[in-house]
Amino acid sequence: MKIELRTKIYPLEAILSTCYLFIDSIYFFLDLDAGKDEKVVVSLKPKKKLSDRQIELLKDSFMNELLYSALRCIVSKNNKKIREYVVARALYSTPPDSNFDLFSSDEKLDYRDDPLGIAVPWEDKYGKNKKVKKDNVESKV
Repeated sequence: MKIELRTKIYPLEAILSTCYLFIDSIYFFLDLDAGKDEKVVVSLKPKKKLSDRQIELLKDSFMNELLYSALRCIVSKNNKKIREYVVARALYSTPPDSNFDLFSSDEKLDYRDDPLGIAVPWEDKYGKNKKVKKDNVESKV
């Protein structure tokens, strides 16, 4: 079964995403007919034996999903600026903490400095002078 699709109506991205959705049940072969009116020829071959009615239903499902994918591409293209604005606003809207500025140009920071106090070894923080009883023998860890 072959379907000819115009790329002005159905973008290549929509065709590929639709093919991917049906990849479990159909083998796809794509061919680009680069003429005045660019077309993509999609050849469909079911992976298992189907009746003519089932093949027709599969083709109808493919065409419906293709329309949905094409619409998703158009909406995505139209909303690109809005998405970029929302993401930029979410990432860059938080002002830095005025009490502590790691990146001030006044001071030079060295990798050995620990302004936040996070480089304390675990043993120093939690493991000092703890006694462990093991088989009625007391030992320090």
